[in-house]
Amino acid sequence: MKYLIQMSGVPGSGKSTLARALGQELRAIVLDHDVTKSAILSSGVSASEAGAASYQVIKDLTASILQQGVSVIIDSPCLYADLVTFGLTQASKASASYRQIECQLVDHKALDARLRSRATMPSQIKHLDQMFSHAGNSSVLARDLILEWAANMQHPPGDWLALDTSAPLSECVTQAMAFIGLQKVDG
Repeated sequence: MKYLIQMSGVPGSGKSTLARALGQELRAIVLDHDVTKSAILSSGVSASEAGAASYQVIKDLTASILQQGVSVIIDSPCLYADLVTFGLTQASKASASYRQIECQLVDHKALDARLRSRATMPSQIKHLDQMFSHAGNSSVLARDLILEWAANMQHPPGDWLALDTSAPLSECVTQAMAFIGLQKVDG
């Protein structure tokens, strides 16, 4: 069985950590929006154009990888309805099972600690008190941007998993695998 898993959630919520763990379990390719966007930024593309370019790269790679018979995990916040529509369409074309998993961490102190402790890429928020340029607009406080994003996550019709990522990673993987319809592989 092939899968297209769409991760969702605000920066620091645990999307990438869970995506990598699920990638191991499912033998899936993880396509990380922060990696592609940071690469595009480093090539000199403006921040206002890099996000859209990154999503196009992820979409094209997703379609290609699924057509090769390999499962894909899209590691991005999932703030745009067209990403959900794209995922559902591509999964159907490739006879893959589509699932969305939203990582949630409502404790803002824990969220800020995660942001501060990770090695950041150019596209990433470093802490909640950071001024962050968003979509070419003037800078906004990261805390406010994250609250806005959390309120505007996009979801597919029907089932999707809201996962409290304050739990240990092993528990999150077990819950995610059960939602996907599989058991976690031990070892």
